[in-house]
Amino acid sequence: MRYYKSGEAYNGRDIVVGGVRIVNPSTEQLTEAGYAPVPDNPVTPDPKAEALAALQDGDYRIIKCMEAYLTGEPLPYDVAELHAERDRLRAIVNGG
Repeated sequence: MRYYKSGEAYNGRDIVVGGVRIVNPSTEQLTEAGYAPVPDNPVTPDPKAEALAALQDGDYRIIKCMEAYLTGEPLPYDVAELHAERDRLRAIVNGG
């Protein structure tokens, strides 16, 4: 993990606090000196992966509708809404 203070990166070796040099400071000492942790590799969301996961998570609604249709029961979800949302998600997955 990297630490920054007012745009200044911690050099990984020492800090100076009140004129005193501290070698290999602890996390607490870095925080007390005003350094804030920044993740080394911040994770950026992948819209395609999120859209694909949403499609897969929603498959059960399509299956429930199909089962209801085949047994003559009322549909538990609005199929037009489901279709529109899934088309939107498929467009994201397919790069559109």
